[in-house]
Amino acid sequence: MSEIKAKTEEIRLNGDHNTAIAERWILETESKITASLDKEIAAQNLIHIIQTGGEDRRKPNFESLYISVVETLQESNQLLREANAFLREIIRELKTKQ
Repeated sequence: MSEIKAKTEEIRLNGDHNTAIAERWILETESKITASLDKEIAAQNLIHIIQTGGEDRRKPNFESLYISVVETLQESNQLLREANAFLREIIRELKTKQ
């Protein structure tokens, strides 16, 4: 990601081409990656509850928690797929600028 940002900055500073589209895709990609990490952390917290049996005296519904973990990780994976697609779009955009 840092190499793509550096290349975009280089093209922008040279004034060769307008890099607004690539810069927007970079921001979107970073946003998707951050959201994916947030989902992963949420899944890890749910896994911790499953492992420890919960904090309170009530027994948690492990089946429901497991389904939530799987769904959260699927959402995280989808966000990473979208980020990957954005990266491909950035690379395509930068290649056409050279």
